[in-house]
Amino acid sequence: LWNVPELGHIVAVDPKGRWIATGGGFPQPPIRWPLLDAAPGQVVRRVDIDDNAPPDPRIGFNPSYIGEIAFTPDGSRMVSTHYYGTLGIWDPETGKEVARSRGLPQGFSSLAISPDGRLIGLGRPDRKISIYEVASSKEVLTLPGHDSQVRDVVFTRDGRGIVGNADLAPMLW
Repeated sequence: LWNVPELGHIVAVDPKGRWIATGGGFPQPPIRWPLLDAAPGQVVRRVDIDDNAPPDPRIGFNPSYIGEIAFTPDGSRMVSTHYYGTLGIWDPETGKEVARSRGLPQGFSSLAISPDGRLIGLGRPDRKISIYEVASSKEVLTLPGHDSQVRDVVFTRDGRGIVGNADLAPMLW
């Protein structure tokens, strides 16, 4: 597995153990996320992120750079965040993007999916947490109040709460 080229430094394993998705580490086009079959560790496909975004000279890399990836609990979808403020929802079976939300704050630092797979929590650099629906890819709630960039988010086990952490100041919502 470690000898497969172009894997990236971000990794997510689907809960059923079938797939391993990777990303990040590709500062110049093509920006992609490879999907591996977990049993033999072989690449099944490399999915290109098609956004036609040119490299941003202010940040030194392509703005579609993958920030985080995660699978829904049933493994039917993979979620990706991108530096330029986009959330992608993918079908890992086909490699097709099934939904995209644009216009989000740039530089997401964390991603969590609720235990029932219905909600996505995103830690934001502007000290907020955004909650999105997986089905619609629409934002349904914004939680302000942190004192700095939200670096970690995690849903509670029952899915009724979310914890955000910003510089050693966790908050339960």
